[in-house]
Amino acid sequence: MADPYAIPPLYDLEYQHQADDIAFYVAVAARSGGPVLELGCGNGRLMLPIARSGVHIDGVDASASMLADLERKRALEPEHIRDRIHARLGDFRTAQVEPVHKVVIWPFNALHHCPTGADVVKVLDTAKRALVPDGTIYLDCYLPDRKLYARTPHGRYEERTFTDPRDGGTLMSWETGFWDEQKRIHHVTYIYQHADGHEESLDLKLHMYEKDELLKFIRDAGLKILWQSSDFFGAPMAPTSLKWVMQLVPA
Repeated sequence: MADPYAIPPLYDLEYQHQADDIAFYVAVAARSGGPVLELGCGNGRLMLPIARSGVHIDGVDASASMLADLERKRALEPEHIRDRIHARLGDFRTAQVEPVHKVVIWPFNALHHCPTGADVVKVLDTAKRALVPDGTIYLDCYLPDRKLYARTPHGRYEERTFTDPRDGGTLMSWETGFWDEQKRIHHVTYIYQHADGHEESLDLKLHMYEKDELLKFIRDAGLKILWQSSDFFGAPMAPTSLKWVMQLVPA
């Protein structure tokens, strides 16, 4: 199975129009004044705009490829922005952190990389340990989508055409996948076909949890929900909500 983060240019291509969460987290960071810690910082999709807003941000990520790309991007920024960004390789379940951050963010559905509820609790504990006494945690995740999981297994969906940022060539893209009910994993594969027919693919394994399970994990981590929404604009939660954005504080 291909590492979903092994080819950072394709990651950037796939999510280039995803902007609502960027504006949300930049506003959260700016209100706090920083410093901010991002768990799962990747190649700077959020770190860079947060740093450009004037906030110091630390990051932890398990992908050496993504962190190398972050450093490439960081090097292109002015010195005063570069100095606000500090990222390191690590597992966000066990990362060593200092209690100096006004805000910890665990964004962009990174929770679904946790294969067990115990892992979710470990990451929440990492976030809590990184906070100053009046600090706060923000995260977003999906809730199970039965309509999505009912798609034909390995069918071809979301067909698009991209320009390859690496060589300017044309890429035909689509996604496929399947739902494993027993293991509660949504398998998603992004396929990119070049003009000569050869393909690159990126595979995601999204471990899904019900809302009641997530509430228990939050309690087990000694946290409580201060604010929640079904999107990045403050829409209230509903029984049919498929997105969950929340602010947590120590209980």
